[in-house]
Amino acid sequence: MSVSEEELKKAIGDYMARAGGVAPAWYVGTSRHPRRRLFDEHRVAREGGWWMFKRAASPAVAHDVKDHFVRVVGTDGWADGGESEADYVYAYRKNAETCP
Repeated sequence: MSVSEEELKKAIGDYMARAGGVAPAWYVGTSRHPRRRLFDEHRVAREGGWWMFKRAASPAVAHDVKDHFVRVVGTDGWADGGESEADYVYAYRKNAETCP
């Protein structure tokens, strides 16, 4: 189920607050294939790590949510560019094993 921009911002913000850590300790990105991006490319642990993803209502919404977290909240992430058709927003708390 896809969600709106405000719902996504709230869900990610609430998740980050529950997990703890300052904004730069988090990475927020977009992808058409969030599991591959999280577990293969960023090397996030499937178990024991703090990660989440949700499908946005559109790629434009996904991009806007990612930009909000990177530019306004101060998380790590690639503010410009990325997959043009990415409709998922993902977030994870970085650690010594993740990339970045």
